[in-house]
Amino acid sequence: MRKMIPALGLIGLAAWLCSPGGEASPVYAVPRYKGGEVAGGGSIKGTVTISPVPQPADFTVEKDVKTCRGTQEKKANFRLSANSDTGAWADVVVYIDGINKGKALPKGQKFTIDQKECTYRPFITIAPKKSSVEITSSDPILHNVHVYEGTPQQPHSLTRDVLNQAMTSSAVPATPLERRDLRRPAFYYIRCDAGHIWMSAYIWVVEHPYYAKTDAKGQFELTDVPPGTYTLRFWHPGYEIEPVLTDGKVTEYNFGAPIEHRMTVTVEAGKATSANWQATGAK
Repeated sequence: MRKMIPALGLIGLAAWLCSPGGEASPVYAVPRYKGGEVAGGGSIKGTVTISPVPQPADFTVEKDVKTCRGTQEKKANFRLSANSDTGAWADVVVYIDGINKGKALPKGQKFTIDQKECTYRPFITIAPKKSSVEITSSDPILHNVHVYEGTPQQPHSLTRDVLNQAMTSSAVPATPLERRDLRRPAFYYIRCDAGHIWMSAYIWVVEHPYYAKTDAKGQFELTDVPPGTYTLRFWHPGYEIEPVLTDGKVTEYNFGAPIEHRMTVTVEAGKATSANWQATGAK
């Protein structure tokens, strides 16, 4: 049975999810966007691949071994999800940069991030602002959800702490997580502070609907795009890992820099624009 953040964590969660007016400017600033009907829209679709397909190091697991890695010697590096035969690269965020008018942003969407086998699932969540989110756990062990606000360019910054909540390994709390709105565009980095040093995930709270995440085939599509010329951006948090050793044991992981790419695309009314990117992988 999945565990949810208990009621005691709601104060911290509300501070994270809700940002009423009058506060300081958010870390991740974006332009205003106006949504409505789109006449004669086109689409942008493509495939993201990486070649050669990297073979990054796997994670050393020395705590809660049965739950976190089972009988495997190490935990596979989930930060890179790429097909070894085709190079198709999943979990790459693709978005139109700076668009300020187009189709309406979806409302009332709900998202769940689960902790299963000591991995956040999904790894990356794209949530329109004013969506809601809950964090659950399917693991029979203690986790501690620690959330930081940052930027896509500095995704692993620990300077802006916004939530730090233990998820007990006992029975499921009687009071489940109260859903709260993601009130404004923001970028969040999530990790576990209960000794599961590899656990990491990301949330993009977005201001417009022209964001997508590549699937297992490396494919994405943005629909109902107003005709025009745009900058299309690609983003991934990075897959390289650097273990930090203390007395011969791995006590922390540093993650590599994010991987970014951009291209100019022109969308015509009623037509599909192709936008493929082949990234260069580490040899």
